[in-house]
Amino acid sequence: MNKAIFIGNLTRDPQLRSVNTPSGAASVCDLSIAINERRGTQTKTTYAQVTVWRAQAENCARYLFRGGTATGGHSWKCKRKKSSF
Repeated sequence: MNKAIFIGNLTRDPQLRSVNTPSGAASVCDLSIAINERRGTQTKTTYAQVTVWRAQAENCARYLFRGGTATGGHSWKCKRKKSSF
């Protein structure tokens, strides 16, 4: 399993919206985060678009703001495909 953890600053205020799902309405919050990577004297900035759902979305909209620090993470699995050679 692979895992990424990032810390950055919000580039705009969180945008909260509501969407219809098969199980009813759900809150969705869109965030834009600038992540600075420093190596020696060089700095590289990466921008990440993040979508948060349900209760976490409402908390993000309530407590996060432009310029504030945010921490996030994601994990995923990669399946290896067997070679036919």
